[in-house]
Amino acid sequence: MLARLSIRDIVLIERLDIEFSKGLAVLTGETGAGKSILLDAFALALGGRGDASLVRHGAEQGQVTATFDVPQDHPATAILAANGLEDTGEMILRRVQLADGRTRAFINDQAISVQTLKAVGAALVEIHGQHDERAGRCRHPSPPAGCLCGAGEGRRRAGAALGDASRRQQRA
Repeated sequence: MLARLSIRDIVLIERLDIEFSKGLAVLTGETGAGKSILLDAFALALGGRGDASLVRHGAEQGQVTATFDVPQDHPATAILAANGLEDTGEMILRRVQLADGRTRAFINDQAISVQTLKAVGAALVEIHGQHDERAGRCRHPSPPAGCLCGAGEGRRRAGAALGDASRRQQRA
């Protein structure tokens, strides 16, 4: 679970620290409030594409740190072990974006490749937006009614119920 997000010198943000409580976290706000900046910064910490334009004007570098509380049996811990990284129960993913376009990636303050950061980030987080099913960005095949990620049996039952209701309506 995401516990903290710290952003330094990214786009318009000079310094931001957010602590998350247990449970669902939802970002809402008016158009132009900065939700996309937060998500772009978070994506950078998860191994997303870096770009010099993310560094705040006048700064030499920007940095995003995402801290996760992760149970020992989580798939991300296997990725750490496979890459010789220590699992402390807390995973600190950090990405430094330099103004010249280069980036550096770290997990628990150990330098790693961006590919490793991306693999761990993908194991820890799924980000969904309002148009995911229309753009085909959902990881799971879905019926025309939309993506029901992870629904499996529930998706099958919902489809069967829809078919039953449709047949009853045709008979009536």
